[in-house]
Amino acid sequence: MLPHRPHGDVPGRTAPAWRPGAAHYLIHACDTPELAPQGLEAARRYAKIAPDSAHALHMPSHIFTRLGLRQESIESKLASAAAAEQATKVHLGDAHYQLHALDFLGYAYLQSGQKEQAEQVIEEVPQVPGATAEEIRDAQAAWRARYALETHDWTMGANLQPSSGELYAQETTWWARAIGAGRNGEADAARTDLEKLAAATAESKARSKKEGYDVKSEKTIDQLRAEACLSFAEGKRENAVSSLRAAADREDREGVDDLAIPAREMLGDVLMESNQPDAALAAYQAALKDSPNRFDALQGVQLAERANVKEQSAGGSR
Repeated sequence: MLPHRPHGDVPGRTAPAWRPGAAHYLIHACDTPELAPQGLEAARRYAKIAPDSAHALHMPSHIFTRLGLRQESIESKLASAAAAEQATKVHLGDAHYQLHALDFLGYAYLQSGQKEQAEQVIEEVPQVPGATAEEIRDAQAAWRARYALETHDWTMGANLQPSSGELYAQETTWWARAIGAGRNGEADAARTDLEKLAAATAESKARSKKEGYDVKSEKTIDQLRAEACLSFAEGKRENAVSSLRAAADREDREGVDDLAIPAREMLGDVLMESNQPDAALAAYQAALKDSPNRFDALQGVQLAERANVKEQSAGGSR
């Protein structure tokens, strides 16, 4: 529960003081689709409590992202990135905080339809003070993969080049390549990329297990989504829909990452391209419940509604 704050001006009563630690943990506790509204007040207050802290300026964007508040997220990330850069320059921070802020910033730009600003984010990565070559490589790989898939630039996704680093670090790139190739109808390439993704995922899981993390043996949600795109390329639309429903059901149980492309949104896209606007509309609307104001899902709702109206009109004129 958030600290009680009296409504209006009540003589003799003042709102309790907010402390940085309380706001920080409230935001973490509310960083889920269901609880995010309860963390909004803490998010809006936190930056004012600690205006010189890059992490304090960053934390509100978790709630803003969950609630689809794009402009507030952008403002939060711009402030956080600037504070992180300054802290690093005076040896009071490290590159991680600025890179993390840029990751959220690029996502917010994409979801508000600001593609040019989003593209500029990746150009800033090599200029982040103190960033190692490995950090720059990983940040750029993740960002290029996100940009390609969020903008449906399937050709760009299919042609992303994996880094020269270890296989586990290439996982995101092989995933994006498999999605891009599959959605481009390139079944052979998608199949090869899917095999690479499986190998990279296995290596990543092995590393995590060695470090003491609990690792599940089942396929990851990303693998299920990539398999769906391979089925799509092979013309097996029913299999593609089945794989995406399985991925979406897993997300319902395990939660959708705040910067992820929801599986139900991808399901809506495939259903639309399979001439099932009714089912697509339901998938988009379900995706928007957990990930509000996502650009693709909002656009998908509009397209599905228009297709339904057109279909109904055509049926009535017969």
